[in-house]
Amino acid sequence: MRLRDTGTRLRGVTVAGDYGNPASIDWTEGTLSKLDLPCEMQPLSSDEDVAQQQQTTTRWRLFIPAEADMTPKDRWRFLGVDYEVDGDIEHWRARGKEHHVEARLIKVTGG
Repeated sequence: MRLRDTGTRLRGVTVAGDYGNPASIDWTEGTLSKLDLPCEMQPLSSDEDVAQQQQTTTRWRLFIPAEADMTPKDRWRFLGVDYEVDGDIEHWRARGKEHHVEARLIKVTGG
């Protein structure tokens, strides 16, 4: 698989919640762990809600190298746009070896 572009895996810092509340993730730019990776992105779908919220939802399929460390809690930056991981990370094998990693990404704007 040829990965002709480059994107950045973003990993936020887990912050303990107050008074026993569940931990949250700090996505502040200065606290992010960043890792540039070769990638390929393919559009999956785009939906618009112009009647109620004036929002657009786009979904993408991300392909990255097999050895890439990515979790469903991470985010992905491509061409200056940040996407959230939507669902589980998929590890694909071919001929008995790890071949590549796939993730579904989502971006909601407006609303």
